[in-house]
Amino acid sequence: MSMKLAVLLIAGFGLVFVSSGAFAAVANTDHNLSFTNDGGEICQPCHTPHNAKPIGYLWNHSHRADSAYAKWEGSTLGSASLSCLSCHDGQTSVDDYYGATAATAGKLFGRKALGLDLTNDHPVGVEYPTSSRYAAKGTVHGGPGISVGTSGLPLFTQNGKDQVECATCHTPHTDNYGDFLRISNDGSALCLACHASW
Repeated sequence: MSMKLAVLLIAGFGLVFVSSGAFAAVANTDHNLSFTNDGGEICQPCHTPHNAKPIGYLWNHSHRADSAYAKWEGSTLGSASLSCLSCHDGQTSVDDYYGATAATAGKLFGRKALGLDLTNDHPVGVEYPTSSRYAAKGTVHGGPGISVGTSGLPLFTQNGKDQVECATCHTPHTDNYGDFLRISNDGSALCLACHASW
């Protein structure tokens, strides 16, 4: 077997392993949208291997453009927010995917639906601040021992800037701490990981 083939096989097995882990995690959360399709697909309501939407993550769900949202001044939503808002805008049916849909599963409502006005929510699509009131990127602050700008609380590059996006605090694939938070917010630990001096 050639070295190139061996590397491809190992990478492929790694992808299957990671994918199966994410699959198992999503299956036990509110993000399991398998009820919205005849095949009982868990991953494909959000992701597709072919003909993906142009916001990243092999995205399969309809979404609005950044310009559709009222946002904090100077913010530009990246894919790590637009993908979340493709359901959580409260305007798009959760089964609006595959390029064509009956959109019969309905829209999110209540506190799960943020709407198109994001100015009353935590800022997203904004550059991570560098003032002393915020933890420096890559440093550990607060009780959880998680640093901002790493895999713990990732920042996302948009227009050459490290930005806070929905996926900085939330992860779509596991719900270990409620509200799909990346880390526990007990004692405001999630907030204090970034907000060092408030």
